[in-house]
Amino acid sequence: EQKQNRRRNSLTFFLSPFSKANRHQISPNVCALTERFNKTSYWVATEIVLAPANEAHKVIERMIQIAIHLCELRNFNTLIATVA
Repeated sequence: EQKQNRRRNSLTFFLSPFSKANRHQISPNVCALTERFNKTSYWVATEIVLAPANEAHKVIERMIQIAIHLCELRNFNTLIATVA
């Protein structure tokens, strides 16, 4: 993920039109970042929802442990995707 983040510069976020149909051609790095964020958020939610009722609290505890570790690694993008 860090390799992908290095390819993006801050101007890409501010100068690219993200709502246009050809956004994947105009700003593929931003689209990749957004897709990764959405997949991570979806994965966390799916794991919690699909867990048996008596096991859901264990899954939530594990996600909290993962979030703490991500914070220690200073991986803030995935951290926010995890808690979102």
